[in-house]
Amino acid sequence: MKSIKYAKNALREAVNYPSLDRQGGIANVRRIVNDVQFWQKLDEMIVIFKPLSLAIFKLEKNLLDFGEGRNIVKMAFAETLIKIELSTFSTSFKEIAKRAIEKRRDFCSNDLDFVYDFLDPRQKGNDLTAMEKAQALKRIDKYKMNPRINISKVDKEVRLWASNGGLFSYDSYPEAWDSLDSNITPKEWWLLYFDKTELSKILSMVLATPLSSAGSERTWSMRGLVHSKSRNR
Repeated sequence: MKSIKYAKNALREAVNYPSLDRQGGIANVRRIVNDVQFWQKLDEMIVIFKPLSLAIFKLEKNLLDFGEGRNIVKMAFAETLIKIELSTFSTSFKEIAKRAIEKRRDFCSNDLDFVYDFLDPRQKGNDLTAMEKAQALKRIDKYKMNPRINISKVDKEVRLWASNGGLFSYDSYPEAWDSLDSNITPKEWWLLYFDKTELSKILSMVLATPLSSAGSERTWSMRGLVHSKSRNR
């Protein structure tokens, strides 16, 4: 949209070129390009979608982990929906736009989000539906295939984590749970208090997941697998 705005003068020059009068349909294009309201609405659209464009820009960086990235995306979608509602567009257009944004938001969500929510010490998956929690546990099962993971310990830790029991109980480690009153992140919390657990290892793998297609390409490039079968899978 910004590229259209930047090309405003060039577009007006082009559509008003006399020889184009012989081309069918140019009258409609000319009417739109010469319409002041069209450019006002375009400016408003740029403002509405600015949170998402900024989020995409941030996700292209190498320094973000999965947790930081997902929070940026969630906030961007929420801000965009608010901006749509506060815009001067018609009610029918707002509904269409909100449905499109919500559909794209749902598309961006996957079972890694559910694993992250499940292992978030503040939420512990309490905001997940039964189906989402089941997907999180199913995804955790897949990590058992990783040689770094001790299979025999994972299921036990999951049960203790879900029930606030054993090593994850408040009585076993009150300092860990009291620390949640601060700004400590889930990543910092696990590394500081439970870094030897299998669940901590799993969260580290989740957080290391590339956040974008560009990030994935850089990951494969660093491994020298740019055109390999592993990369293409």
